[in-house]
Amino acid sequence: MSEIILKEVSYRRLKNGQYIVVSYDTSPIVVDEEIVTVLSKPDVSYIEKDEDLFKALKEANFFLNSDNEKYSKTIPKEGNSMLWKFSQYTMIVIGLLSFVSIIISILFLGIPTGDKIIPHNVPILNVIIFIFAFRVIVGLLHELMHMVYGRNLGAKLGGLGFNISKGIAFVKMNHIWVWSFLPRFSALFAGIAFDMFILAILSSLAQIFYNNWMLVTASSVLWVSIIWQLQFYKNCDGHLIAKNILDNPFIHIDAHDKDLKNTKDARVWRRLCIIGYIFSFIIIIFWLIPFLMSIFYYFFDNVTFTFF
Repeated sequence: MSEIILKEVSYRRLKNGQYIVVSYDTSPIVVDEEIVTVLSKPDVSYIEKDEDLFKALKEANFFLNSDNEKYSKTIPKEGNSMLWKFSQYTMIVIGLLSFVSIIISILFLGIPTGDKIIPHNVPILNVIIFIFAFRVIVGLLHELMHMVYGRNLGAKLGGLGFNISKGIAFVKMNHIWVWSFLPRFSALFAGIAFDMFILAILSSLAQIFYNNWMLVTASSVLWVSIIWQLQFYKNCDGHLIAKNILDNPFIHIDAHDKDLKNTKDARVWRRLCIIGYIFSFIIIIFWLIPFLMSIFYYFFDNVTFTFF
């Protein structure tokens, strides 16, 4: 076997007694205390002898070539200054206050469902351009919040990645698993908090400029974006927040394991997944179907069909 070089690892003890281990640009792995001790030492002879461990580390990208430029890079560390902790608490409070503001606005404006996205008195091309521009800008700012509170702005593209086929941007945040709870929660909640803050502003403005179609359209789009993050069975913010609260990065697997599926956390996870499916149903019924119907009526509302 050729010489192997192990990246510098960081780890944290999970509530189940095992340890989660990460390094720069790796997937997290969960091991016992004996393996953590081995990974913490420069001697890799034990790893070379353990075929299963070697395979797991290789698949998770823990090894480097001697000439790899990433060798000197380490994962971002959680901030410990009072100012940084204050910013985390402030962001969380703003997010929660925004949520309260949104709930209050529902009493006056209701919820802008999918039939409100396409106004009939505005050229549809203008609406599509507006939706696309708004979604891209807000989506990138959502990810920027993850970068800021995930402290990886210094990484290449801030850890930002793109999935062209799905039309989404995402931020790599595996490193936060070795942080304490507040920094982890802040990094994951920051995106939703930002979305709720913008939605709260739009909802407030809509009470003043109630005939402005852009406010209504933008609010409806943001409602979908926020609810989308609560589909716990999908890889989204809510999914990751729930995993971190349960302190188990592989709870989605454990919940269906015959030896672990009856644990309290596994039952909680399955219930969250059911709630996630309910939110998916809500998106389809209250946004997708009305949106498609509004497009149909936009083009065919005044068209008379004649059959011969």
